[in-house]
Amino acid sequence: MFLLTLFLFALTTWFGLYLLIRYPGSQRSRSASAGLLIFALGLALELLYRLDPANDRFALWHHTYFLLLLFPWVSAVIYLLPEQSLSRSRLSLAQYRLLAGAITLLFGLSLWLHHGGEWLARAWLLPLIGLSLVGLGLITAVIDAHEQGEALWPDLFRSFDYAFFTALLFGGLVGLTIYFSTGLTLPILLLLLLTITAAITLQIFADPVQEAVDKIALAYFPQLRQARSQLRTAASSLPRLDNELDLSQLTEAEFTRLTRRALSQMGNLPRMVANPLVGLPLIRQRLAERGEPDDTLLRAAELKVLLTEAIERLKPDETADFGTTDAWRHYNALYFPYVVGLRPYSRRASHTSLDPASRQALDWFRQEVPERTLYNWQSAAAELVAHDVRQRAGEPVAVDGIQ
Repeated sequence: MFLLTLFLFALTTWFGLYLLIRYPGSQRSRSASAGLLIFALGLALELLYRLDPANDRFALWHHTYFLLLLFPWVSAVIYLLPEQSLSRSRLSLAQYRLLAGAITLLFGLSLWLHHGGEWLARAWLLPLIGLSLVGLGLITAVIDAHEQGEALWPDLFRSFDYAFFTALLFGGLVGLTIYFSTGLTLPILLLLLLTITAAITLQIFADPVQEAVDKIALAYFPQLRQARSQLRTAASSLPRLDNELDLSQLTEAEFTRLTRRALSQMGNLPRMVANPLVGLPLIRQRLAERGEPDDTLLRAAELKVLLTEAIERLKPDETADFGTTDAWRHYNALYFPYVVGLRPYSRRASHTSLDPASRQALDWFRQEVPERTLYNWQSAAAELVAHDVRQRAGEPVAVDGIQ
């Protein structure tokens, strides 16, 4: 049972951190992540308590950590109930909700048995509770991946493999020390848990860690540092690209959602690699006409150009650079934040070396346009851009998945 609990500790630690870094903007993913990480902490306390049951601190947390688990669990289940259309995957969102309810019932039953059963029941029920949490996390990840228009499984399996073998390598060294030398003592068990956690964390946050190290190691080579950052981001985004998505089967709302997401990524080209719109036949056609290779980064760059052209067509007066009438609102809402890169409501953003029109737009946004109003204008403008892109690409419009 020790090895099973240790494996479950590693599994829930990895999955909790994975959800945290993959979908940082999703409240339901953050809640599911918190539940998994709290459970992993509880498993660590369980292992330490079994080794030293006389320790009052371990005994206190051993009996109370499940209470902490209820809050993120309930929050995650609530956020699994959005008013959305049916998923394009085999299971609909309604079916996922039913599955979440069944897992919740399983979790409640196992929690009740956990506190009411003997030690043997606790040992066998811990995996049951852990698997129910992992199931909730998987449902959350599937729904978030669908909403982002991304593939889940290639990136998920890649992350699991890297984390598993890294934890096995470094944790295995401690395990060999336990087996052949020291035996299982409290300090060495704590070292084993910390080693596994550090190995998994290092793999999950490999890109940010390399980014931080490059800032030091390549401080005098900014172009090389930027090139490495772009390639690293593109390589990490590539497993998220859903090559099986049929763009012709997307409804108007789904196509607009992907377009809105692509617009928000225009300032970070490698992030656009995972956007399904890079698979538009029009993009491959434009690259082929210029004799350029069908490369993922080049497709993302061409998608940015395509979106920029669509934004330019929203401009009401080609002879002027900026205007504040109602006819300008859609153009202003997309061009200056996404093409120019203005962040009018950010105190940390640097807006140096702006041209006169961009400086006027920045002052206008800050003084005349509330942040929520800009968001609404961007949503309306994104619909116009999506319609323009789809029309130029020759993609048919599907209604509820039917052409």
